[in-house]
Amino acid sequence: MPWGVGDAPNGLGSELTERAWARLTVGGVGAFRAEVVDFDTRRIVVAPEHPVAGAVGREALVTLGVGAQHASGIVAVVRSTATAHDGRACLVLELVADSGTDGRPQQDLPFAAKVDILVVSGRLHSDQPLRGVAVELSTREIVVRTERDLPMRTAALLRFAVPPNRGTTVQVRGKVAWCRPDPEAGFVQRFVFERVSGSASQQLVAAMRALAEGA
Repeated sequence: MPWGVGDAPNGLGSELTERAWARLTVGGVGAFRAEVVDFDTRRIVVAPEHPVAGAVGREALVTLGVGAQHASGIVAVVRSTATAHDGRACLVLELVADSGTDGRPQQDLPFAAKVDILVVSGRLHSDQPLRGVAVELSTREIVVRTERDLPMRTAALLRFAVPPNRGTTVQVRGKVAWCRPDPEAGFVQRFVFERVSGSASQQLVAAMRALAEGA
């Protein structure tokens, strides 16, 4: 049952001193803007600009901002709905802690692109890139189908094109979190990103938004 923001736990419902905004991409729902009604260290309460249905229980990729300042690539789960004091319908999001290399998907969406893999540490150090095909992507990791398997924790530079403009190429450093045989052919392995520059982070956020919208 939806609870009122004024009745929220952990001090939610206190008045914000500055107007904050959010841009959300919710898997299976799409992208939309919202006003941040309140927040604490674990939860964010937002009031979407337009009614949003079917978001509860889904993971969301969030950009939070105040004025021109913003932070991108925040992962959360829509836990419930709420009602603000002024009657607006709200969504209650719980922030997702970084799962590191435990393999838990974080807003992974289907994604197809050629991936160049240059191994920079580990048993297969090489100056020649491997080739693979991406099957899933998030702002923190990518799942790639390859012909060769790589040992756990192998570090590599990954280069691939992303939407909305497929001419945009992202290069990030990642580490193999797991690798398993692919029933179709070769292997499937998950790379967790280790070092993501500011521009690459923005490109990944834009790519996730485009993928959620069906690009």
